[in-house]
Amino acid sequence: WFLVAGTATILVGCLVALRLARSLTGSLAEAQAATARIARGELGARVPQPRAVDDEMARLVHGINHMAAELEQARRTEEDFLLSVSHDLRTPLTSISGWAEALADGTAPDPTTAGDRILAEAGRLDRLVRDLLDLARLRAKAFNLSLRPVDLRDVAIGAGEGLRPDLEDAGLALAIDVPAEPVVVDGDADRLAQIAGNLLENAGRHAHAAVRVSVRVARNGSDEVAELAVADDGPGIPAPEREHVCDRLYSGRPSSGSGPGTGVGLATVRALSEAMSGSVVATEAPGGGARLVVHLPLLS
Repeated sequence: WFLVAGTATILVGCLVALRLARSLTGSLAEAQAATARIARGELGARVPQPRAVDDEMARLVHGINHMAAELEQARRTEEDFLLSVSHDLRTPLTSISGWAEALADGTAPDPTTAGDRILAEAGRLDRLVRDLLDLARLRAKAFNLSLRPVDLRDVAIGAGEGLRPDLEDAGLALAIDVPAEPVVVDGDADRLAQIAGNLLENAGRHAHAAVRVSVRVARNGSDEVAELAVADDGPGIPAPEREHVCDRLYSGRPSSGSGPGTGVGLATVRALSEAMSGSVVATEAPGGGARLVVHLPLLS
């Protein structure tokens, strides 16, 4: 009886080990096949979830599927970005070509007006190219900051007054709200102006009637920080998308203007803010619309 029991135990153990081995090797083979498909560009490939939900194989499968989902989302985002950039490039190029052809044919009603339109559209192209180059340099850390004490009030007023004519031409009212006391940060004046300008241009693309830029000292957790905020009265940003609105290539926000943005301007805002030890968040503006807020360390 001892020999019979021992033999039966050995047989049962062999069967269990064989079944376990087949289960493991089967899951590994499925994972290998899925990763090979993903490597070939089939980002929709997924590994079937094993029966066990809390072991090493289940965690491996979850990791592979999560990686594939993130890659698939990144591809969709890149495609949306390329479409947006193509739109932003095509619109001014079409205008430049049309006015240049009118000048060449002598059919332009007013050469001065045609020249002004060509210059304005060329400026739009130049800003887009500069934003793309700046974003590439920021990601590669191939840029320098010239840090010195800067009053954010001067930044807000300078950027606001510089863009006021464009905003008013678009039928938008601009309000600038700054405190009586200085709000000083340790930053690069030119880069801070770029941050404010990008935020105002973004707000101008989406606003219905008004844009507001403000500066104040605020609390971020237990610390006092300098706050530069730009708000508009447009359609706003859906709550699930707010944490992604400054991501590189993000272009999901609807626009009331000339089409969706490319995501370059706000990505540059985030990169520059973080380079100066700051942060940027998107919230809902009072009364509706979007409010983008940059927090920077307050220089004491």
